[in-house]
Amino acid sequence: MSCGTDERKPFAFAGGRGWNTTNIANGMHVLTVRASGDGRAAAQRLVVHVANRDFALTTSALRSWQKVKGTVRIRANVRGAKTGGIGLYVDGRIVSRDRSAPYTVHWNSRKVHDGRHWVTLAAVAADGRIAKRRLPLVVANHVVAKTPKPKPKPKPKPKPLPPPPQVTEQNLADGQTVAGPVDWRAHTIGPVARFEFVVDGTVIATLTTEPWAATWDSSTVAPGVHTLEVRAFTNDGRKAVLTISVTSSG
Repeated sequence: MSCGTDERKPFAFAGGRGWNTTNIANGMHVLTVRASGDGRAAAQRLVVHVANRDFALTTSALRSWQKVKGTVRIRANVRGAKTGGIGLYVDGRIVSRDRSAPYTVHWNSRKVHDGRHWVTLAAVAADGRIAKRRLPLVVANHVVAKTPKPKPKPKPKPKPLPPPPQVTEQNLADGQTVAGPVDWRAHTIGPVARFEFVVDGTVIATLTTEPWAATWDSSTVAPGVHTLEVRAFTNDGRKAVLTISVTSSG
């Protein structure tokens, strides 16, 4: 492949500008110099080793998806070749340049909306090579204040229960002797939803309204001692009980 031709003395490659080896791969290459005139030709082959250092751009304290705010100050440097300066681009638009080492570029992030933006640092080497570093940054100038969680409402205190019912008295006395039909009455205090008269564990009468009164035929049981109970119940299941023993004479 011909890289250049010079037809005027003194002959020089690329008009004396030299050969830019940065455009080819590092390693061994063969150069051939050819001369021709008056129907004659001559050639010379030269083996050269190209060993260019990579041209790269470095930055400090900058990482992908980093959150930034206010004025962002970025320090950068190049290695492998000289450069005429470094440029900073945000979303493809130039925002800052620095042409003197050590290189520092600035970006006022308040001029853009919050969220993700693509930031690119670029440098051009004296030999024409380009080095870039592109990464996303997240602008967070307008931090939304977190809404405090509402405090849980205190649980309402349970309403106090009304006092339990009480059986204050009944007309039969403990140890009394009874015979035939017996008029049986009782009195209570407090709310009562149901009232029972019980003989030896068997309910003989149930009432839901006052007066609490029932008739017991004592002749239906065997002569002897019997247990009598009066029971007062509330709607929530609480109860009051008054128990006595009487003797049936048959």
